[in-house]
Amino acid sequence: IQPFLKEHCLRCHGTEKQKGEFRVDTQLPNDFLDRAAKEKWGEVVNVLNGHEMPPEKEPQPNPADVARVTDWITAQMVRAELVK
Repeated sequence: IQPFLKEHCLRCHGTEKQKGEFRVDTQLPNDFLDRAAKEKWGEVVNVLNGHEMPPEKEPQPNPADVARVTDWITAQMVRAELVK
């Protein structure tokens, strides 16, 4: 999902801007066993599914790409729950 995040998220949540005091490059570790990280990923799923992000003024991702990203995140969250 890194290409998706780079294309649709880093412009507002990266090194130059940190809208909502959130950076996808440093505050979104790929560690779903970490509770705080898993909660952040859950927020990403919620804003993508709720069409809150990216904002309307930004280029919009293909709905199929959004579905793939949210499905991958959700699968990782479920897998982490099964490991615990």
